[in-house]
Amino acid sequence: MGTSNGEFTLAMTGGSISGLLVALAGTDIGDALLIYITGDGRIPIRCATARLTLQNGNAAIDRSFMDTQKSVLHFNGTVGLRSQQVKVIITADAKDFTLLNLHAPVVMQGKIRSPHFSIDRLIPIPTPDFGGADDADCRGRITQLLSE
Repeated sequence: MGTSNGEFTLAMTGGSISGLLVALAGTDIGDALLIYITGDGRIPIRCATARLTLQNGNAAIDRSFMDTQKSVLHFNGTVGLRSQQVKVIITADAKDFTLLNLHAPVVMQGKIRSPHFSIDRLIPIPTPDFGGADDADCRGRITQLLSE
């Protein structure tokens, strides 16, 4: 089996994602509970980019993000294509006030087909998050990433 190395950039605008997934990725307990009780809905994706660097059967994910109506999610990590192991850290910048937020990254790791999710915080005590994240400059971020 030969080695393939390279860098790939993916960009998109439009689409939607589960509101529950966005709330959980942002460790927003209040929103997640409300969505769980009232039912999940789709949240529009404003834009998303991902940069993958492939080297010797491993993919490094960096400078990747997804901008939704509720928050901006950031993804960094690695995927072992041969070992089928994944470790991705997801952080979120909330756009609006949330009452119960853990302010911690979500870690997805394990086998690609059955990853485990955990919160990267020793003492998970929820506190308010006043939000304030702005909509991403989608066109600028996509242009910048594609030109690198």
